[in-house]
Amino acid sequence: MIIRCPSCATRYRLGPQALGPAGLSRFAAPAIPSLAAQPLVPTAMLFTVGIMFGLTFSLNRIAATDGIPFILNIFCQSVGAGLLLLAFAFIFRVPPGFSK
Repeated sequence: MIIRCPSCATRYRLGPQALGPAGLSRFAAPAIPSLAAQPLVPTAMLFTVGIMFGLTFSLNRIAATDGIPFILNIFCQSVGAGLLLLAFAFIFRVPPGFSK
């Protein structure tokens, strides 16, 4: 029996003794889940980031017209983003990485 690799098109010749009692079923590729079975978390995250990015301009405009100093506005946005990332790091139990 000749089997071909779908990635590199290399051919392999196999005898019946190489497959064993399970046959080709143990080499079968896993089924691709349907779109309905995919979790909605990535889509929800994409929409959330889009809404937050869109609101940034409006909130900066409101802060500027109300007299909030530019440095304070940027500092609060940075601290808020850092605290949000830290909260996600604790929720998913992935510590923030530090490197040089």
